[in-house]
Amino acid sequence: PSNTCNHSSLAVSPLGAASMSCDTIWGSLVFFNPDGTRTRLPRNLSESFLAGETQTFWDGTKFGTVYMADSGWLRLLPDGRTSQTPWIELLPYDSLAGRTSFGATWLGTSLALGTAEKGTYLLRRFALPVDPNGAATSLHDPVAVVSTANVIGKPEVVAAGATKLLAIWLDSRWGTPGELYAAPVDLKGCQ
Repeated sequence: PSNTCNHSSLAVSPLGAASMSCDTIWGSLVFFNPDGTRTRLPRNLSESFLAGETQTFWDGTKFGTVYMADSGWLRLLPDGRTSQTPWIELLPYDSLAGRTSFGATWLGTSLALGTAEKGTYLLRRFALPVDPNGAATSLHDPVAVVSTANVIGKPEVVAAGATKLLAIWLDSRWGTPGELYAAPVDLKGCQ
C-alpha cells in the first residue's frame, strides 16, 4: 500500500514516445516507445520521500518531470541528466513558504510553475539548460495569480497558446470550500 500510485502524469512526444510519472513513495518514472514497448527500466524520481503529485512534460526535445521532495523542495528530473545530482533544484525548501502543492506545464521555451504557498497561488517560469547537467534559470520573481490567500487545492497551469496560460485553482473566499476559479495569464510582454 505504501507504494501505491494515487496520481499519475503522462506526456507524449509528437512521434508517440511517452513518459509517465507516479507519486509512489519515492516517485516512479517509466518511458514507453511509440509502439508501447519499454526498453528502459522504471526508475525512482527521488532518493527521499515524495511529498505529493508529479508532473511530466515534453519540452520539444526531451521529457522532464517536476516533483516535490520531502517537505517542499521542488525539483526537476530532466531525461538524459548524467551528473552526480540527478535533479535540478527549481525551488529549495523554505519553512516559511508553506508550500503544499504545485502544477507545471511547458510553454514554448520555458517551464511554467504554479505553487500554492500559504493559501496564495504564485506563478514562476524557468528557462531550462541546454546542457542536461546545467541549472535552470528563473525568468522573473514570483507573481501572485490571485490577490487573496484562499487557495485550498492544487494549482493547475495549462498552456493555452504560445504566450498564454490558464491558471486554475480551488478557492474558499466565499466560505464554501471547493469553488473552482480560473484566470488567463498572458505572457506576451514577458521574455
